[in-house]
Amino acid sequence: MVDCPLWACVVDWRQKGGEYMTIKELDQRLTLVLEDFSSEMRSEYDDYSNEPVTGGDIAQLSRQTFYALDEFRKEIIKYLESNR
Repeated sequence: MVDCPLWACVVDWRQKGGEYMTIKELDQRLTLVLEDFSSEMRSEYDDYSNEPVTGGDIAQLSRQTFYALDEFRKEIIKYLESNR
């Protein structure tokens, strides 16, 4: 839990030598998140399997989707904070 308003944290971060993130850097970070998600899904499921999907499969897909979206959120927030 952050104990300061967002703008105050950004000011504090910049005073400590924080650097700006470029759109290219954001894109690279988001690409890494996508690659990680893709790798995780490929390790869990065979692209050519004819097995029916189970409840566990759906739960695992949901977890991995959540993790990927959460990482996207974090990277976008970092970008916005660094360019305020």
